[in-house]
Amino acid sequence: MKFYESIAPYYHHIFPVKESQVKFVKSNLTSDLSNSSILDVGCAVGDMSVKLSDSFQSVIGIDLDEQLCYFAQEKAKGLSNLDIKQENMLSLGQVFHENQFDSVICFGNTIVHLSSENEILEFFTAVYSVLKENGCFMFQIVNYDRVLDNAIDELPSIENDYIRFERKYVFQSDTGKIQFDTHLLVKENAQTIDNSVLLYPIRKKRLISLLETAGFTDICAYGSFSKENFSSESKALVVSASN
Repeated sequence: MKFYESIAPYYHHIFPVKESQVKFVKSNLTSDLSNSSILDVGCAVGDMSVKLSDSFQSVIGIDLDEQLCYFAQEKAKGLSNLDIKQENMLSLGQVFHENQFDSVICFGNTIVHLSSENEILEFFTAVYSVLKENGCFMFQIVNYDRVLDNAIDELPSIENDYIRFERKYVFQSDTGKIQFDTHLLVKENAQTIDNSVLLYPIRKKRLISLLETAGFTDICAYGSFSKENFSSESKALVVSASN
């Protein structure tokens, strides 16, 4: 996807892995991590997968974008328990076998790149099948209840010593989707990169319903990776569920 291919070299500056994300993953697992396997769906440049490889026996990261996978595979070199694959998140059932993983994660607003509720349900069902009994599925998206209810058309810019990343939403009333427009400034050379991609802004209630349809139980929704109570004003929706 051009959107991610063009920003891949700077992805780690735009979306660095936070310690709260790693702690969230570990806090939801009761098994011995040194004997556990985890699948990182939408692994991007692999930073989260690399972090998790310090604790888990086996980590597999997948992403659809070839350029993101290239950077992730470079970081995985020398890590015998980490494997990065270029795969479609809708192909889990064809790529992996049933009951393969102790846990599956999908962070970074990845799910809303799917095009419909049917595709999201297809993904949830596939995740359920590749999880072991009592496995844990964790994911995070933007809180689209807040975005839709307040007609939010711009997210806060991300800026540090290396980049400035501006993010705007354009609502498409005919499709129900959001056009996500971004403007990246690379400070070292003043390069600018503009991109646009369509997102499917699904609400929390529908997501929970789709999880239940796929068979998940013990579903918990939070407003952050620190497990803050979810509210209509939460900026994120972070979910854990068991099969």
